[in-house]
Amino acid sequence: MQISLRTTGLQGKIPEEISRLRNLRFLTVGENNLIGEVPSGIFNISSMHTLAVDFNQLQGSVPSDIGLTLPKLNSLLLADNRNLGMLQRLRMIDFSDNQIQDDLSFIDSLTNCSSLTVLDLASNLFQATLPNSIGNLSRGMIYIALSNNQLYDAIPLGIDNLLNLRFLLFDSNYLTGNVLIDFQKLKRLEMFDLSRNKFTGIIPSSISNLSMLSYFYMGFNDFNGSIPPGLGTCNNLIELDLSHNSLSGSIPRQVIGLASLSISLNLAGNALTGSIPSEVGLLKNLVKLDLSDNRLFGTIPNTIGNCLRLEELHLEGNSFHGEIPQALSALQGLQGLDISKNKFSGRIPDTLAKLDGLKHLNLSFNQLQGEVPKDGVFLNASAVSLKGNNGLCGGITELNLPSCVFPKSKKKRNLSFALKVTIPVAVAAIFLALLMCFFIFWNRKRTGRRKNISIPSFDSQFLRVSYAELHKATNGFSSDNIIGIGSYGIVYKGVLEQSGTEVAVKVLNLQQRGASNSFLSECLALGSIRHRNLLKLLSVCSSMDFEGNDFKALIYEFMPNGSLEKWLHGEDEQETEPRNLKLIHRLNIAIDIASAIEYLHYGCPSAIIHGDLKPSNVLLDKEMVAHIGDFGLAEIVSTISGEAVQYPSNSLAIKGSIGYVAPECGMGVKASIERDVYSYGILLLEMFTGKGPTDNSFKDDVNLHSCVLKLLPDRVMETVDPRILYEEESGSIKETCLISVLKIGVGCSMELPAERLKMGKVTSELQKIKAIYDQGRMQQHQRSSFIT
Repeated sequence: MQISLRTTGLQGKIPEEISRLRNLRFLTVGENNLIGEVPSGIFNISSMHTLAVDFNQLQGSVPSDIGLTLPKLNSLLLADNRNLGMLQRLRMIDFSDNQIQDDLSFIDSLTNCSSLTVLDLASNLFQATLPNSIGNLSRGMIYIALSNNQLYDAIPLGIDNLLNLRFLLFDSNYLTGNVLIDFQKLKRLEMFDLSRNKFTGIIPSSISNLSMLSYFYMGFNDFNGSIPPGLGTCNNLIELDLSHNSLSGSIPRQVIGLASLSISLNLAGNALTGSIPSEVGLLKNLVKLDLSDNRLFGTIPNTIGNCLRLEELHLEGNSFHGEIPQALSALQGLQGLDISKNKFSGRIPDTLAKLDGLKHLNLSFNQLQGEVPKDGVFLNASAVSLKGNNGLCGGITELNLPSCVFPKSKKKRNLSFALKVTIPVAVAAIFLALLMCFFIFWNRKRTGRRKNISIPSFDSQFLRVSYAELHKATNGFSSDNIIGIGSYGIVYKGVLEQSGTEVAVKVLNLQQRGASNSFLSECLALGSIRHRNLLKLLSVCSSMDFEGNDFKALIYEFMPNGSLEKWLHGEDEQETEPRNLKLIHRLNIAIDIASAIEYLHYGCPSAIIHGDLKPSNVLLDKEMVAHIGDFGLAEIVSTISGEAVQYPSNSLAIKGSIGYVAPECGMGVKASIERDVYSYGILLLEMFTGKGPTDNSFKDDVNLHSCVLKLLPDRVMETVDPRILYEEESGSIKETCLISVLKIGVGCSMELPAERLKMGKVTSELQKIKAIYDQGRMQQHQRSSFIT
């Protein structure tokens, strides 16, 4: 028997009558508005496997003999707890996001929980020190989160005994002292967060041993000394934050040249000295670089122009001098540039006005002179700050700068020269240019029908692709090169001749209604966003074919493992063996997709609604990493007005694919991120059941959501994809993980938008499930090896 009422808006107290349900196995009433205490009788239901009352306002305590009364419990999501040591089978404890006001003495009893892998106590009101017993938890611990509490004193010695830790999150507390962790023992660590505490001392050099580290946060503490150069050996690091400490010395070349950094490098608010090493140019995939409020000096190296994906550059509050480098003009994706409070001199380069995506520019409090441009970002006075530069003049009226004054004699000479020389020369040049353009156009028109137009030179930094090159790359758009057919066009595999780059070329069928708008929507949505799980748009081609017809194409990076659709349902005659996704692959792909959707909803300046999330729009690279593609129906929701922006489709039909479209679509409801959440929920259920939303087995009022919900939790294995069940790994760990995943799928695909889960919660829960499953597999393999 089960009771599942998560996110249903429940209020009041949990009824005592529930205690009489002696066969109850699953009780989930999390994410509601429940108050009071959990009825004591619930802790006497010996059949209970899962007890989840998280994200409420419950109070009280857990009976000390809970380990005896609930011997089958393996998942406990609760508001308070004191004695859990008897729960030998317990794998996950999640008390996060409650209002628990207590010490952490109950951790002492957790040392007997030999199966424990996840301990999440984040976002509560714990006022305590960390007990030494935390270092004696199960050697299988993977995830420990104590973020956003009121913990104080030092991290106890011995936490580095947890050799399998991957996530260690202590941020936003009042922890103090030196960090005495021997990171050489924690070689599996992927995310480490000590930010927003009161730590002192130096950053341990043993961090250089963390070869799997991806996220490292130590900002807003009081660390001193220099930045360890050994951080430059962490080749999987994608985000590094050491900001707002008391670090000194120069920036190590090894660190600022760490090519794996792709999200952010933040060293702001320290006392760093010296110049920016030229190795900064190796950060070709970095999105944000913040070196502000230090004591750096010198000029900005021209190699900064190699950081082609840079969107935010902050150098304010230093002592940089010289002219603003022309190399910044190469940063075509730049959205924010702040070099205020420095000693820059000379004129403002006109090239800054040509950065089309630039939305915020702060050049204030420097020594700049001359006329201010009147193009690009300089046309928006609210987006530009120029105060404190007394030598500037001109610009648009709203900038309130003095007019530029030139010597009269010079003006007269210039005017005379313009009248007598410049104008006749200009007229002649224009005439000749028009004549040449006509000749070139006529010549191309004549020869283009007989042979291929010559391919322009290929620049690997700025991908420029002509129709002729695409024609050659796809062998004349041969049917043998077709790898996909969509609503608005055909996708071909191609190889660009001069670079050897494999690409996927989506050629729009411009006769199809809505195709042009689909093209514009994809360009608008993918033009400036960056995420490892979004399909990268390399270039676009809007031109004419050899017959003079309009031609539009989108050029993407090629995904050698094809679509998720083919892995779940497709049959390829060229395959010697049928494709099959193991459970671990499905978990990884589910996390990849959730991370991308979370980024689109919350990580962009304006929320982006994908609008057509389904297996055929999820593509897999050679490492089986998932990438979301096809943004032809994407809508951008302004964070200011809340209005969705999309090119008009000239169609009144519901946008999206049957089975994946949220119920509220077509009812006049404004576009919302909850639509994507619904589609993701259906996609998640499809991945783990092997059944699509339009499967022939669904009849009458039954659909994929209701089918899984009806079978949860006792009979849910009946609907799981048989290919998963046939895998070698078996037992309760697989069943527990599958039940948890399918619950998330059901929670995302609720009929009412307000009842659906948030993507941030989905991502974190899936990561915990994967951590538990990984640990179970490892233990199983260890047992098998021992027996062998």
